[in-house]
Amino acid sequence: MHTITAAMAWEYFARNRWTLLLFPFVANLMPIFVLGALSGYNVNFGSKEFIGIYLGFVLYTTAIIGIGVLMTQGSISRFYLKPLSTTTMVNFFFWGGGALAAAEIACSIAIWNNLFNANWPIAGPVLFAIALWGSFQPLLRVPVKSISGIITAGAIVAGVGYWFLSRHDELEGHGKNFWHNISGFDLLFAVVAISVGYGLTLWRVRWDRSGRQLMTLTDRIEEAFERWLCQYFTLNHTFSSPLRAHRWFDFQTRTFMLPLVCFLFLGAIWSIALGMAAYNQDHKIGIEVIFSCTNITAFAQLIIAFVIGMVMIQGYQWNSGRKMRGQDQVAMKPSEYRIGHYLHSLPISPTHMARAILQSAAWSIGASTLLMSLSLGLLWAWMSLTSFNVHTLIKPDIQFWQLAVIGVSFYVFLPFALMNNIATFTLVVNRQVWLPPFIIGTVILIAVWPLFVGLALVAAVLGLLTYCTIQCLKRKDVTPLATATIWSFGVIVSIALALSFRPEDWRIASVIAASLGTLTILPFFSLPLALQYHRTT
Repeated sequence: MHTITAAMAWEYFARNRWTLLLFPFVANLMPIFVLGALSGYNVNFGSKEFIGIYLGFVLYTTAIIGIGVLMTQGSISRFYLKPLSTTTMVNFFFWGGGALAAAEIACSIAIWNNLFNANWPIAGPVLFAIALWGSFQPLLRVPVKSISGIITAGAIVAGVGYWFLSRHDELEGHGKNFWHNISGFDLLFAVVAISVGYGLTLWRVRWDRSGRQLMTLTDRIEEAFERWLCQYFTLNHTFSSPLRAHRWFDFQTRTFMLPLVCFLFLGAIWSIALGMAAYNQDHKIGIEVIFSCTNITAFAQLIIAFVIGMVMIQGYQWNSGRKMRGQDQVAMKPSEYRIGHYLHSLPISPTHMARAILQSAAWSIGASTLLMSLSLGLLWAWMSLTSFNVHTLIKPDIQFWQLAVIGVSFYVFLPFALMNNIATFTLVVNRQVWLPPFIIGTVILIAVWPLFVGLALVAAVLGLLTYCTIQCLKRKDVTPLATATIWSFGVIVSIALALSFRPEDWRIASVIAASLGTLTILPFFSLPLALQYHRTT
């Protein structure tokens, strides 16, 4: 007879199947493309000059893979009524998820090292990922829906992030060392973080399973404040059209996270940098910290955009929970994000709903880009006032217009593509159709030149874009003039980005530019079809 843990593992793999490889594929896609483009410059990725790129890729990959494991595991509460002990459930979710995330991160870095001879360390990032996973489990297994959860999450990110960055000497300016050696303090820190996280997770799950509700002091304060607001304030909004109403709703409930996180990150970065510069009486430290951490904020934008895209899947699904791989109807626990029945019953067409969603995303990205531009502008003013040599941060052979084009593509177009295309691929195309090509691409990514994967991705997205454009024109969701304008914009973006690379790198530059251009304009045609599909299914 199989053990209960073996049965739970079988249920996990049987339920998710191909989805388990989707998130590692998405996490490795951008690092592979960027490293493939840089490999044409005959650089040594193992040198200390590339430690900033290494740190950004590790943090980005850790976040995407961690989110993927959490989403595929689902809620632990679905096992509350099963004849399982609380310890068995917590052990499976805590240790099983941590082992899977650590294995995927280790394989990702090993792939980078194998393809590009980067010789980047693996043990340090894996230890960091396990410590971060264990520290967040008490907040994620039993969600804390109060301000105390935000404060605790910020403290965890600050503590574990400080430990990770300090092991690379990143907080002293440019990175000086790769984390090749794990010390006894590192092991002690990870063991303490994992042990405390495991104990708190077990305690919180036991309370939640028994039906009792934990109320902290901040929870009581927040509840009293909300009760007072409900008694004395009534917020009414009047909109001139359903499109504007839905745009406001989508921004308030989903896309506002991007500028909010950007504002919090940049505020913390500037506060820390100014404090370090004043304490050490050296403006160079503050400038280098701001420049390095601004790039990390850009990676954080991509992660938040990915999360917003996943929230969209939960919010706009009409038949979520009614069908599960041909089985009988299964009742699912309602979620605050899963309100597709209500949204699709509103007197607004799928075309206008899609426009509202895209406009909300544009607002969000515009606000975050403005904050990033303000931060870089203040940094440039600081460097000008102190006569700081900018070539210590940027190589002399890189032109300003090249940096500007790549920066706009990275801060604007890539988050927009992530924010809207994740739901597009999930809603437009059947899961059995689009997941196997992603998995096949993952295998090719390990064994073959990355450019081949890029060409396959461009061909697939271009085919989907052409199909969606034809369907939208037939349904009159867009006018021919608007279609020509959007396609022309995508072509201009692709050409401008391709020209920002060196002429001898035109192959990989063309692939990256074409991928970003097609993914940027794809939601304008695929999102109306996706919403129409879920409204009528």
